[in-house]
Amino acid sequence: MGVMLLAFAAGPLVAGRFSMRACAALFALALFINSKQALTVWMRSAAAERWIPLTVFLVHMVFATAVMIGVAESNVCSLYPMQEFLWPISSA
Repeated sequence: MGVMLLAFAAGPLVAGRFSMRACAALFALALFINSKQALTVWMRSAAAERWIPLTVFLVHMVFATAVMIGVAESNVCSLYPMQEFLWPISSA
């Protein structure tokens, strides 16, 4: 988890553009990465104890998604990879 977060933080930091918005995106990325661990624990848990990791997973996913939507403001499509390929800009 640390390598991905450091790689993300290095870009804005080196460019001199690290802001609160980048910090919020970094926090959301950490939650997305940590939710994967909660998902793995949920899948390997006994039937009686499965609700706790599932709750942690869902809370992390919902909160991270809400933070990323806030970071992207009204332009959520900008977060999609290869958006130029999916939605080519046509000038008619």
